[in-house]
Amino acid sequence: MILNLVLGYGVFLQPRLDQAKAALSPEEEKRILRELAKQGIQVRDPIPSKADAMSFILLAPMEVDAESMAERFFKDREYSTQGTPMLKNKSKMYRSGNEELSISPSGMVSYYRLPQGRAEALVYPDLDEDKARQAAKDFLENRLGLPESAVLDTVAYDSFNETYLVDYYRLFSQLPVFSSYLRVLITRRGVEAVWQNWLTPLGLKGPKRPIIPAAEALLRLQSVAKTRPEREEKPMVVEDVRLGYCSQIYDAERWDAPPFWRLRVSGETFYVNAFTGQLSGQIENC
Repeated sequence: MILNLVLGYGVFLQPRLDQAKAALSPEEEKRILRELAKQGIQVRDPIPSKADAMSFILLAPMEVDAESMAERFFKDREYSTQGTPMLKNKSKMYRSGNEELSISPSGMVSYYRLPQGRAEALVYPDLDEDKARQAAKDFLENRLGLPESAVLDTVAYDSFNETYLVDYYRLFSQLPVFSSYLRVLITRRGVEAVWQNWLTPLGLKGPKRPIIPAAEALLRLQSVAKTRPEREEKPMVVEDVRLGYCSQIYDAERWDAPPFWRLRVSGETFYVNAFTGQLSGQIENC
Protein backbone atom coordinates (compact mmCIF):
# COMPACT_ATOMS: atom_id res chain seq x y z
CA MET A 1 0.00 0.00 0.00
CA ILE A 2 1.33 3.41 -0.94
CA LEU A 3 -0.12 6.26 1.06
CA ASN A 4 -0.23 9.66 -0.64
CA LEU A 5 -0.94 12.45 1.82
CA VAL A 6 -0.21 15.41 -0.41
CA LEU A 7 -3.85 15.83 -1.39
CA GLY A 8 -4.89 15.74 2.25
CA TYR A 9 -2.44 18.46 3.19
CA GLY A 10 -3.44 20.42 0.12
CA VAL A 11 -6.83 21.22 1.65
CA PHE A 12 -5.03 23.37 4.22
CA LEU A 13 -2.04 24.50 2.20
CA GLN A 14 -3.30 27.17 -0.11
CA PRO A 15 -4.31 29.88 2.40
CA ARG A 16 -1.01 29.50 4.18
CA LEU A 17 1.01 29.49 0.98
CA ASP A 18 -0.55 32.75 -0.12
CA GLN A 19 0.38 34.43 3.14
CA ALA A 20 3.73 32.82 3.95
CA LYS A 21 6.85 34.95 3.81
CA ALA A 22 10.38 33.71 3.18
CA ALA A 23 11.50 35.63 6.26
CA LEU A 24 10.21 38.23 8.64
CA SER A 25 11.83 41.63 8.92
CA PRO A 26 13.74 42.30 12.16
CA GLU A 27 10.96 44.69 13.20
CA GLU A 28 8.25 42.05 12.62
CA GLU A 29 10.23 39.46 14.54
CA LYS A 30 10.74 41.81 17.50
CA ARG A 31 7.02 42.59 17.50
CA ILE A 32 6.18 38.88 17.66
CA LEU A 33 8.65 38.29 20.49
CA ARG A 34 7.15 41.19 22.45
CA GLU A 35 3.67 39.76 21.94
CA LEU A 36 4.85 36.36 23.17
CA ALA A 37 6.42 37.95 26.26
CA LYS A 38 3.06 39.55 27.09
CA GLN A 39 1.53 36.06 26.99
CA GLY A 40 4.14 34.71 29.42
CA ILE A 41 6.30 33.05 26.74
CA GLN A 42 10.00 33.86 26.95
CA VAL A 43 12.38 33.34 24.02
CA ARG A 44 15.90 33.63 25.39
CA ASP A 45 18.08 32.53 22.48
CA PRO A 46 18.10 33.73 18.87
CA ILE A 47 15.67 31.84 16.66
CA PRO A 48 16.21 30.79 13.02
CA SER A 49 15.62 33.77 10.75
CA LYS A 50 15.56 31.98 7.36
CA ALA A 51 12.54 30.09 6.10
CA ASP A 52 13.47 28.73 2.69
CA ALA A 53 10.86 26.90 0.63
CA MET A 54 10.78 23.13 1.18
CA SER A 55 9.31 19.95 -0.29
CA PHE A 56 7.64 16.95 1.26
CA ILE A 57 9.88 14.02 2.18
CA LEU A 58 9.05 10.46 1.16
CA LEU A 59 9.43 7.97 4.04
CA ALA A 60 9.29 4.19 4.29
CA PRO A 61 9.60 1.67 7.14
CA MET A 62 13.05 0.25 7.72
CA GLU A 63 13.52 -3.26 6.37
CA VAL A 64 14.64 -5.52 9.21
CA ASP A 65 15.97 -9.08 9.05
CA ALA A 66 14.64 -10.18 12.43
CA GLU A 67 16.75 -13.34 12.71
CA SER A 68 19.99 -11.53 11.86
CA MET A 69 19.20 -8.74 14.31
CA ALA A 70 18.48 -11.23 17.10
CA GLU A 71 21.73 -13.10 16.42
CA ARG A 72 23.72 -9.90 16.58
CA PHE A 73 21.88 -8.65 19.65
CA PHE A 74 22.36 -11.78 21.78
CA LYS A 75 25.73 -12.67 20.22
CA ASP A 76 26.80 -16.15 21.44
CA ARG A 77 24.06 -16.45 24.06
CA GLU A 78 21.20 -18.87 23.60
CA TYR A 79 17.80 -17.33 23.08
CA SER A 80 14.27 -18.51 22.50
CA THR A 81 11.71 -17.35 19.95
CA GLN A 82 8.26 -16.55 21.29
CA GLY A 83 4.93 -15.95 19.61
CA THR A 84 3.76 -16.75 16.10
CA PRO A 85 5.87 -16.47 12.96
CA MET A 86 6.18 -12.95 11.60
CA LEU A 87 2.93 -12.27 9.85
CA LYS A 88 1.16 -9.02 9.08
CA ASN A 89 0.81 -6.99 12.31
CA LYS A 90 2.52 -9.76 14.32
CA SER A 91 5.78 -8.96 16.08
CA LYS A 92 8.46 -11.55 16.59
CA MET A 93 9.84 -11.82 20.12
CA TYR A 94 13.14 -13.19 21.34
CA ARG A 95 14.20 -13.80 24.93
CA SER A 96 17.44 -14.67 26.69
CA GLY A 97 17.55 -14.61 30.48
CA ASN A 98 15.90 -11.40 31.62
CA GLU A 99 16.29 -9.66 28.22
CA GLU A 100 13.48 -9.42 25.70
CA LEU A 101 13.69 -8.19 22.10
CA SER A 102 10.61 -7.49 19.98
CA ILE A 103 10.70 -6.79 16.23
CA SER A 104 7.59 -5.82 14.28
CA PRO A 105 7.00 -6.38 10.55
CA SER A 106 7.08 -2.58 10.09
CA GLY A 107 10.64 -2.43 11.43
CA MET A 108 9.90 -1.09 14.91
CA VAL A 109 12.17 -2.60 17.55
CA SER A 110 11.82 -2.61 21.32
CA TYR A 111 14.07 -4.03 24.02
CA TYR A 112 13.34 -4.54 27.71
CA ARG A 113 15.54 -5.78 30.51
CA LEU A 114 13.20 -7.38 33.01
CA PRO A 115 13.83 -6.55 36.71
CA GLN A 116 15.58 -9.13 38.91
CA GLY A 117 14.74 -7.72 42.33
CA ARG A 118 16.17 -5.16 44.73
CA ALA A 119 19.42 -7.09 45.18
CA GLU A 120 20.34 -6.45 41.55
CA ALA A 121 23.85 -5.03 41.16
CA LEU A 122 24.34 -1.42 40.09
CA VAL A 123 26.12 -1.09 36.76
CA TYR A 124 26.42 2.70 37.05
CA PRO A 125 26.42 3.59 40.78
CA ASP A 126 27.39 7.22 40.05
CA LEU A 127 25.28 7.69 36.91
CA ASP A 128 25.15 11.22 35.50
CA GLU A 129 24.30 12.79 32.14
CA ASP A 130 27.70 12.13 30.55
CA LYS A 131 27.75 8.51 31.69
CA ALA A 132 24.19 7.99 30.47
CA ARG A 133 25.07 9.42 27.07
CA GLN A 134 28.11 7.12 26.78
CA ALA A 135 26.19 4.08 28.06
CA ALA A 136 23.49 4.58 25.40
CA LYS A 137 26.09 4.94 22.65
CA ASP A 138 28.00 1.82 23.76
CA PHE A 139 24.83 -0.28 24.02
CA LEU A 140 23.59 0.70 20.58
CA GLU A 141 26.96 0.18 18.92
CA ASN A 142 27.51 -3.23 20.54
CA ARG A 143 24.01 -4.69 20.47
CA LEU A 144 21.64 -3.07 17.93
CA GLY A 145 23.96 -1.00 15.79
CA LEU A 146 24.18 2.79 15.75
CA PRO A 147 23.51 4.13 12.21
CA GLU A 148 25.90 6.71 10.80
CA SER A 149 22.94 9.00 10.17
CA ALA A 150 22.00 8.99 13.88
CA VAL A 151 22.46 12.33 15.67
CA LEU A 152 22.27 12.74 19.44
CA ASP A 153 19.24 14.86 20.23
CA THR A 154 18.54 15.16 23.96
CA VAL A 155 19.41 13.59 27.30
CA ALA A 156 16.48 14.03 29.70
CA TYR A 157 16.65 13.28 33.42
CA ASP A 158 13.62 12.11 35.40
CA SER A 159 14.39 12.95 39.03
CA PHE A 160 11.36 11.05 40.37
CA ASN A 161 12.35 7.72 38.77
CA GLU A 162 16.09 8.54 38.66
CA THR A 163 16.30 7.64 34.97
CA TYR A 164 17.91 9.15 31.89
CA LEU A 165 16.28 9.03 28.46
CA VAL A 166 18.78 9.43 25.62
CA ASP A 167 17.27 10.36 22.23
CA TYR A 168 18.72 10.18 18.73
CA TYR A 169 17.07 11.26 15.49
CA ARG A 170 17.89 10.51 11.86
CA LEU A 171 19.52 13.21 9.75
CA PHE A 172 18.57 13.53 6.10
CA SER A 173 19.71 16.28 3.75
CA GLN A 174 21.09 18.19 6.77
CA LEU A 175 17.70 18.20 8.50
CA PRO A 176 16.37 15.96 11.30
CA VAL A 177 13.60 13.45 10.70
CA PHE A 178 12.02 13.68 14.15
CA SER A 179 9.74 10.65 13.72
CA SER A 180 12.78 8.46 12.93
CA TYR A 181 14.35 7.89 16.33
CA LEU A 182 16.29 5.75 18.79
CA ARG A 183 15.48 6.07 22.52
CA VAL A 184 17.46 4.50 25.33
CA LEU A 185 16.28 4.40 28.95
CA ILE A 186 19.08 4.10 31.52
CA THR A 187 19.16 3.71 35.29
CA ARG A 188 21.96 2.89 37.70
CA ARG A 189 21.15 -0.78 37.06
CA GLY A 190 22.02 -0.37 33.38
CA VAL A 191 20.13 -0.01 30.11
CA GLU A 192 16.50 -0.83 30.92
CA ALA A 193 14.79 -0.31 27.56
CA VAL A 194 15.34 0.73 23.95
CA TRP A 195 12.77 1.87 21.38
CA GLN A 196 13.78 2.08 17.73
CA ASN A 197 11.68 3.44 14.90
CA TRP A 198 14.26 4.05 12.20
CA LEU A 199 12.47 5.20 9.07
CA THR A 200 14.07 5.22 5.63
CA PRO A 201 13.99 8.53 3.70
CA LEU A 202 13.49 7.81 0.00
CA GLY A 203 14.06 11.40 -1.10
CA LEU A 204 12.19 14.66 -1.47
CA LYS A 205 8.87 14.74 -3.28
CA GLY A 206 7.01 17.43 -5.16
CA PRO A 207 7.78 21.12 -5.75
CA LYS A 208 9.15 23.35 -3.05
CA ARG A 209 6.55 25.36 -1.13
CA PRO A 210 6.89 28.37 1.13
CA ILE A 211 7.02 27.66 4.86
CA ILE A 212 6.17 29.88 7.81
CA PRO A 213 9.10 31.51 9.66
CA ALA A 214 10.12 30.27 13.09
CA ALA A 215 8.75 33.38 14.80
CA GLU A 216 5.33 32.79 13.27
CA ALA A 217 5.45 29.16 14.43
CA LEU A 218 6.10 30.40 17.96
CA LEU A 219 2.88 32.41 17.83
CA ARG A 220 1.01 29.10 17.87
CA LEU A 221 2.08 28.73 21.50
CA GLN A 222 -0.37 31.48 22.45
CA SER A 223 -3.23 28.98 22.40
CA VAL A 224 -1.30 26.83 24.88
CA ALA A 225 -0.40 29.75 27.13
CA LYS A 226 -4.04 30.82 27.45
CA THR A 227 -4.84 27.52 29.16
CA ARG A 228 -2.14 28.04 31.79
CA PRO A 229 -2.88 30.83 34.27
CA GLU A 230 0.30 29.99 36.20
CA ARG A 231 2.40 31.39 33.33
CA GLU A 232 2.41 34.83 34.99
CA GLU A 233 4.39 33.46 37.93
CA LYS A 234 6.20 30.77 35.93
CA PRO A 235 6.70 31.82 32.29
CA MET A 236 6.94 29.28 29.48
CA VAL A 237 10.56 29.33 28.31
CA VAL A 238 11.40 28.43 24.69
CA GLU A 239 14.53 26.30 24.93
CA ASP A 240 15.01 25.19 21.31
CA VAL A 241 13.49 25.87 17.89
CA ARG A 242 14.42 23.42 15.14
CA LEU A 243 13.22 22.71 11.61
CA GLY A 244 12.90 19.14 10.36
CA TYR A 245 10.46 16.53 9.12
CA CYS A 246 7.83 14.70 11.11
CA SER A 247 4.90 12.38 10.49
CA GLN A 248 2.67 9.80 12.01
CA ILE A 249 3.62 6.17 11.44
CA TYR A 250 1.45 4.46 8.85
CA ASP A 251 0.86 0.85 7.87
CA ALA A 252 2.02 1.55 4.33
CA GLU A 253 4.94 0.94 2.00
CA ARG A 254 5.73 4.67 1.89
CA TRP A 255 4.15 7.99 2.73
CA ASP A 256 4.76 11.73 2.44
CA ALA A 257 5.75 13.87 5.42
CA PRO A 258 5.82 17.69 5.57
CA PRO A 259 8.39 19.87 7.33
CA PHE A 260 7.70 20.85 10.94
CA TRP A 261 9.06 23.37 13.38
CA ARG A 262 9.84 21.57 16.64
CA LEU A 263 9.50 23.80 19.71
CA ARG A 264 10.94 22.71 23.05
CA VAL A 265 9.27 24.76 25.77
CA SER A 266 9.94 24.31 29.50
CA GLY A 267 10.51 20.59 29.13
CA GLU A 268 7.58 20.04 26.74
CA THR A 269 7.74 19.53 22.98
CA PHE A 270 5.36 20.95 20.38
CA TYR A 271 5.31 20.55 16.61
CA VAL A 272 4.05 23.16 14.14
CA ASN A 273 3.41 22.15 10.53
CA ALA A 274 5.65 24.51 8.54
CA PHE A 275 3.22 24.47 5.60
CA THR A 276 -0.09 24.96 7.39
CA GLY A 277 0.90 26.40 10.78
CA GLN A 278 -1.12 23.73 12.58
CA LEU A 279 0.07 23.01 16.14
CA SER A 280 0.46 19.48 17.52
CA GLY A 281 1.47 18.50 21.03
CA GLN A 282 2.78 15.01 20.29
CA ILE A 283 5.12 13.50 17.72
CA GLU A 284 2.52 10.78 17.07
CA ASN A 285 0.09 13.47 15.86
CA CYS A 286 2.40 15.25 13.41
